[in-house]
Amino acid sequence: MNVLIVDDENLMRDEITSQLATLGMNRIEQASDGVEALERLGEAMPDLIIADIRMPRMDGLELFEQIRNRGIHTPFVVVSGYDLFQYAQQAIRLGAFAYLLKPIKQNELKHTLDAVRDMLHKKQTEQKLLSSVTKKMSVGMEYMRKQFILELATGRIQNERNLQRQLDELDIRFAQQDFLIVLLSLDRYVEWLAKRPLSELDLIKYSLENIATELMDRHQIGTYCFETEDGIGMLLHVSSGSQGRIADVCNEVIKNVKAYAKCEITIGIGITVHDPLQLAHSFEAARKAVMQRLVSGGGRVLHPPQKHMGESFTEPDFELITLATEQNILDECCKRNADAVMAYVKRLYAPFKQLPVINPGRLTNLNFQLTMILFKYLEHSGIKEMGDVLGDEFLLYKQLNGCSSIETMIEWFASKLQTCFDAVRTYKSPGETRLIQKAKEYIQLHYHQDITLEKVAEHVHLSPSYFSRLFKQETGQNFSGYLISCRIQRARLLLRDDTNKVSEIGHQVGFYDTKHFYKLFKKVTGMTPSEYRNDHGNR
Repeated sequence: MNVLIVDDENLMRDEITSQLATLGMNRIEQASDGVEALERLGEAMPDLIIADIRMPRMDGLELFEQIRNRGIHTPFVVVSGYDLFQYAQQAIRLGAFAYLLKPIKQNELKHTLDAVRDMLHKKQTEQKLLSSVTKKMSVGMEYMRKQFILELATGRIQNERNLQRQLDELDIRFAQQDFLIVLLSLDRYVEWLAKRPLSELDLIKYSLENIATELMDRHQIGTYCFETEDGIGMLLHVSSGSQGRIADVCNEVIKNVKAYAKCEITIGIGITVHDPLQLAHSFEAARKAVMQRLVSGGGRVLHPPQKHMGESFTEPDFELITLATEQNILDECCKRNADAVMAYVKRLYAPFKQLPVINPGRLTNLNFQLTMILFKYLEHSGIKEMGDVLGDEFLLYKQLNGCSSIETMIEWFASKLQTCFDAVRTYKSPGETRLIQKAKEYIQLHYHQDITLEKVAEHVHLSPSYFSRLFKQETGQNFSGYLISCRIQRARLLLRDDTNKVSEIGHQVGFYDTKHFYKLFKKVTGMTPSEYRNDHGNR
């Protein structure tokens, strides 16, 4: 705590300084009167002022009044050698923190310092709380503005009365009467996001907003920003004379983002509208402009497609994914023939490369169908937990749609196809083991019945010959040997109970020929059933 002592007597100043030092104060300044004290206040603001009332040039009460007139509210302790009520009354009227009589007693000074500390701590806490609340309110207001602008841009606000009310509440002012949407989209967003945490994406969006708004402001173009999945959007309110500069400013934004944020973006410029309630048309035009990146490449400013502007062109023939085409692709997947699968995929995407304008509906529909083919292949291969291999279906579909070019989409699909092939290859051996485990569980439940290799093979959906080879490969013994061991093991348990007849036990475990039961039992255990009972029975 910084303390300023103001007294015209050197001895008194030094006495108070000594007492403060004893109480732990080590940042203490001195002034000989009110005039000098005011000069000191210009250099550094103390946390506490202790001033004598009667001093030449400017006394303590006048100093106090001057300080308050300057809007300074530092705690002020008045010191006097006179126990005069009029001084105390005037000091209290001015708002003095305390009134101490000379000579100052140590315990009184300590009590005053403790009270000042408590007050300063309380004030600091209140200021921090107020600052925090103010900041949160500011952040909250900004967030609400961005959400509102997003809803306005995407056509979710249609009522003119509600529009004006919300504009007033959020303190949004449009200086011009022409409006358009501009979208700033990160190039190769899917690949970028796969390598970085989401927190870095927030930082990039913050940088995009700062760079773009600064450049727009410099050119006197009004802006309100909102967030999109792969970047930011901007609602521009512009004059007719400034519309021609927008593309140039956007090119500046792209250059600055590359230089300072170290990433590349594509900017799509929407059409101009004259009514904020029509901004959805501008948003859609900007979105279609950004999608032309798939053909034109990224890192540039793109305008709405010509078709959107009223001109027409002839679309090439699109090959639809019919049931037959889907089955052919799945057949090649099952053969793990990546080249054949990708030949189909490239042929399906080929028409989009010929287009001057990308049709978003056609492209996203193709992406959805191809995504579903990957999941169908995994399902056909017996993988139940498909999400463990590819992740969530919807998120996968969004990833594919987020690719920045047709070539990137093809590369993305090839990568996911290889992931599926690897998963099926890894799954195959454990998968066959699970089939054998399923077969063994079936045998253990039905050993007492007339079960055959054919019945068990049918249960696990394998051919008898393949099942027989697989069973021997996985268990080390043939099917009949495993069945016999299950039956003999159960017979051993039953023979321990003297109430069961030996001849009946054979039937209970699936041996309907008693002689055959005796023969097999001795072959496996080295004893006849009767001998085994004599050695292991209850008697």
